[in-house]
Amino acid sequence: DDIGEKLWINDDRLVSDSPITDWFTAFNAKIIYQDANYILISYTPNISETAVPVFQLRATNGKILWTQAPEKAIKDVNFCTLSNGQIWFEGEVRYPDNPTQYKVYSLNIDNGKLTCHFTLPGAYKVPAK
Repeated sequence: DDIGEKLWINDDRLVSDSPITDWFTAFNAKIIYQDANYILISYTPNISETAVPVFQLRATNGKILWTQAPEKAIKDVNFCTLSNGQIWFEGEVRYPDNPTQYKVYSLNIDNGKLTCHFTLPGAYKVPAK
């Protein structure tokens, strides 16, 4: 086998690092969701601590399907899953003078539309009996 034409071997080891897309500038890039058809990445376009992370959906061949830059910075994205044409996830929104809020979002697979569905409660109070 020509190693330049084969990316993976049977035990999922990478054996070639040939790029599948054009290069772009990104910092703190993370793959936050992937399956047989899609790769969703999150990255910041600059190194600033206040930079708003960008979401980008790609096909597994590297083709960019859409790029979405939310108005507010969504940090520490967790628990991604695909259901009914939406990628669902939990993300943190940090405010300078208020506690961090944990929110549940979805990104539409077709157009990248971001929707915030609800805020998870940060504290619970059990009434005294």
